[in-house]
Amino acid sequence: MKLIPLGLALLSTAFVSPVFAATFEGIVQMKVIDASKTVPMQYQVKDGLVRIDVSDPKGHQVSMIMDTANQKMIMIMTAQHMYMTVPLRGMGQPPATGQGAAPPSAAPSPSGGMPVKTGETKTILGYTCTKYQSQANGSTVEMWVTDELGNFAGLGAGGPGGRGQPPAWQQALAGHGFFPMLVTGTTSSGKAFSLEVTSVEKQSLDDSVFAPPAGFQDLGNMGGMMGAMMGGQRP
Repeated sequence: MKLIPLGLALLSTAFVSPVFAATFEGIVQMKVIDASKTVPMQYQVKDGLVRIDVSDPKGHQVSMIMDTANQKMIMIMTAQHMYMTVPLRGMGQPPATGQGAAPPSAAPSPSGGMPVKTGETKTILGYTCTKYQSQANGSTVEMWVTDELGNFAGLGAGGPGGRGQPPAWQQALAGHGFFPMLVTGTTSSGKAFSLEVTSVEKQSLDDSVFAPPAGFQDLGNMGGMMGAMMGGQRP
């Protein structure tokens, strides 16, 4: 199953910001450019449910559905017609309580630094955005964020600039009710990356969007499988 490594990279997004504001329902299209590769991503958001669809340059797709009310995530491997369930709790980090949390500031963080609010604002796709800048561990980031689209789910360790853990700018947004509309920067090795929201469409979404497709094989609970493997037993 060739898509599983990509899917596992996405798993870490569930622990970046597992609580989502219910102020926006609809679809956000974006593109991530990293090391000359452009990866389209689609976010669908509804009442504490988030679905993220990621396509790689070869056309493969992995989808992830986060259900915060039931504290679970469903990872869908489209090409294989399979899906698995992952618990949001019990993986080393408690869920964030982002509603009403203070915005990012200049205070230091364990990841090397928090984005600093510049005071500049501009409108992107009709949404008022505030500019933040950060420098941490040799990387520089400039991001324009809005508070009108709820919390950002993150891109995880596999995101631009990420090496093992989500980069500092993603961690700084977690739980603060901000969504990045435009992010540009360079990694510590000097490689450029960017994230850009290309469209935002408010619309009512059917509940079926946030469920595995009919006929897909259920691989079971990944948390249980991981526990069995760590215990030296086959799941």
